[in-house]
Amino acid sequence: EGDITDTLAKYETLFEGASEGQLLGEASPWYLINDQVPERIKAHNPNTKVIVILRNPSDVAFANFVHQIRDRAESLSVEQIEEVFNPEHYKVKNLHPFASHLRLPEYSKHLPAYLKVFDPSALHITIYEEFLSDRSKAVGELFVFLGLSKDVPIDVDKRVNISGMPKSDKLQDYIQGS
Repeated sequence: EGDITDTLAKYETLFEGASEGQLLGEASPWYLINDQVPERIKAHNPNTKVIVILRNPSDVAFANFVHQIRDRAESLSVEQIEEVFNPEHYKVKNLHPFASHLRLPEYSKHLPAYLKVFDPSALHITIYEEFLSDRSKAVGELFVFLGLSKDVPIDVDKRVNISGMPKSDKLQDYIQGS
């Protein structure tokens, strides 16, 4: 599939058009749950700075559950949410890794790999709820971590990439090619 970044060459095309000296970055929740990723990142760029935003685990699990329903990757409905605690439901071969909703926010299992590979000065860990309570302060701290001026005016109230349930199942099926 053309939209899967499965080689270094494809990954590097994500940054085509970047200016010389421009800070580059990208994000994926996959990186936190795969223990091999920290060493791969460090091997590719030893000077990488890692930003981790931790959210209330129950909120992560529920949001992921809803996303998987939206994307037709979860067979349960919201009304059947208690079934996520039934391990038999998820004993399916080739199951999408995010389908194990309760595994995603197990930070104590995922963070040690980063703490082992990266110097603490290369890690910026933020609690999502603290970010929400004072976005300007959180963005300022992030900019300082990245070596930027914390005084750059940023609209911290603008929300982007807001998700939810589709309004039309037919349109969603068409978009996903189902």
